Amino acid sequence: MGSQSVARQGRCRLFGALILAVCTMRVAAVDLPLRWRWSNPTPHGNAVYDMIAKAGFVYQVTDSGQLYSSYDQVLWDPHETGTTNSLRALAFLNDRLIITGAEGTALYADSLSDIRPAVLNPPTTDWLEGVAASSNLLVSVGDNGAVYTSNTGDEWTRQTSGTTNWLTSVTVNPNGLFVAVGQGGYIATSSDGVMWTNQNSLTTSWLNKVRWLGNSFWALGDNGKTLVSLNGVSWQPVGTGATAGLFAAANNGSQYLLAGDSEVRIGEGLPLNWSNELDPNQPAPPPAWTYFAAERVDPFYFLAGRSGMFVSGFTSGNPSKLYWETHSDPVRSWLWDMVRLPDQYVAAGDFATILTSDDGVDWNLELVPDAVTNSIFLGIGGDTNGLVSVGNQGSIIYSPSYLTNVLITNVVDGVETVVTNEVDTIGTIWYAVDPRPTTKDLQGVTVHSGRFVVTGADGTVLTSDNRGTNWTVRTSPTTNFLSSVAADDLGFVATGAGGTILVSADGASWTAIDSNTTNWLYRVRHIANQFMAVGQGGTMLQSANGANWTAVDSGTGVWINDITRAADTNQTWFAVGNQGAVLASLDAIHWTNAGSITQKSLYAANHDDTGQLVVAGVEGAVLRSQLNILTNAIEIVDYSRGANLSSYLFSGATGQRFTLDRSEQFTNWITGEVLEFLDGTGTLLYVTPNATNPPPAEFYRAAQVP
Repeated sequence: MGSQSVARQGRCRLFGALILAVCTMRVAAVDLPLRWRWSNPTPHGNAVYDMIAKAGFVYQVTDSGQLYSSYDQVLWDPHETGTTNSLRALAFLNDRLIITGAEGTALYADSLSDIRPAVLNPPTTDWLEGVAASSNLLVSVGDNGAVYTSNTGDEWTRQTSGTTNWLTSVTVNPNGLFVAVGQGGYIATSSDGVMWTNQNSLTTSWLNKVRWLGNSFWALGDNGKTLVSLNGVSWQPVGTGATAGLFAAANNGSQYLLAGDSEVRIGEGLPLNWSNELDPNQPAPPPAWTYFAAERVDPFYFLAGRSGMFVSGFTSGNPSKLYWETHSDPVRSWLWDMVRLPDQYVAAGDFATILTSDDGVDWNLELVPDAVTNSIFLGIGGDTNGLVSVGNQGSIIYSPSYLTNVLITNVVDGVETVVTNEVDTIGTIWYAVDPRPTTKDLQGVTVHSGRFVVTGADGTVLTSDNRGTNWTVRTSPTTNFLSSVAADDLGFVATGAGGTILVSADGASWTAIDSNTTNWLYRVRHIANQFMAVGQGGTMLQSANGANWTAVDSGTGVWINDITRAADTNQTWFAVGNQGAVLASLDAIHWTNAGSITQKSLYAANHDDTGQLVVAGVEGAVLRSQLNILTNAIEIVDYSRGANLSSYLFSGATGQRFTLDRSEQFTNWITGEVLEFLDGTGTLLYVTPNATNPPPAEFYRAAQVP
């Protein structure tokens, strides 16, 4: 599939002669749809529906049209597919990558930089849930008995399957026999993809997956149903001990792996003896999770599934045992709110989660006081003097701004150097308010002129004038849940359930305002000299003073949970909501779909002064989009030319995109593929095969692209 880029931390000295040219780019308006990258969970948070390995690389297809590849299973490169439809299945027709998915999606690629849509005859909106390839034939199956065949992958023809059952998966054995499975235990076989024969599966359970493993077909279904067949015609049940849905299978020739909804089973020996890999008595079990895809790449098993979970298993010891390892262990708590200080983001969420990040790329889990370790933090707010986070049952924690000395020890060539730096503890050291001033759930937080205001259930309003240490309960004119509060120089505005809007000049005395809606106004922000309230059913209200409100047509009916105005060239407005909704506007009045790569609900949005937009939500989802073109210098810090491969080590800024161009005589530059600094290290290792042996002498330049 061509060359591959791999990011690594660290820098090396430059060896050999290279010419470095950095092109400055004009700063353009935000292009839609937005280009998103995952910050958490790592390596990404998209649900992995299928996974395949070839020539040392592993490929994953996911929801929202995302395709990832990896050489080392640590860094996963995203690739543009041209669709946001859910991608459901992968296959290789020789060296051509084939992808099928939702709404009749069919893609093919001879290079990961050139993924193209296939032509379906006739077109369909049926989901194509499975695809399999023999040496000269592709078969894809899906909803309503859909069966398509192709000899090349760029054009497909619909065949008559003889059923209207939904088909979920298809596989093929070395002899070219295709087996498809699906709804109600349906199993059918075909040697050409055109003529299909229904087989008796002896079950009415949905069958979710079929694979050729070793020397037999394996069909996996709901309630742990497992069937095996040597010829695709005669099927026998297999008792694995699984009771939940199974979606994935792999084997190493003698050992079989089955996985699904909190199910990971290993069968080995004759007859097969099955073990539960999720048993806590296992030496190193995998996480209890929903796994949709499994693959064997000796000596490892790979499992992937919901929210991008990826684990590998390897055998060790005598007697041998499988040891499972997650390649990263990100926080997956729901994140309900996020604040941006000049030097850091701080997010709050379930399970007493407080996350901090200097750059929006790498996030750190902070410790909270023991008194609140069972809390759900629903809101966070503050300024450079201090932060306050609040949650269920009246939990309140605060983090004042204090400078403290930190000793940094560095050893270079055996010489130890100790440097004392002053750092601010805001966001990293937290204190609990005890006793709590209320037992009501709290969510809204804001601060203005040194006064914190917190709102919550049953119309609760609290104020603090000493950075969150002591609190006063205020009288409220409502018993509705007040989920948000904001402020300007004239006073405070709180919003909540039933279209509630309250205003106050000082945060102590409050008055109800008619909002002309009964929809929940989930969030209110004061941005660019105006208040914006968003919430239930796509509701969006605008006010210059907090007292008079105008409805804005958001163009959506889903809940909008937060709104911000980014620091890109046009200072674009963004709103985020349920099911991954992201909206954009130049004037906060006319809104359009900005594009998203997740279906997880998003509850928080913020930005920094580089033009980076950061959003957060369900299962720890944190995504970022670089809106402005970064023009930092790109440096080629190391270069190596081997007989078969050339490698390049670059340094730059996270989010920068560039091409590695080449020329033999400083003229007629040949543009390379687009590369990107993906992680927070600011480095990228690019390895590419040489077209000739030895390769010609060339000059290289790194040229920035949007």
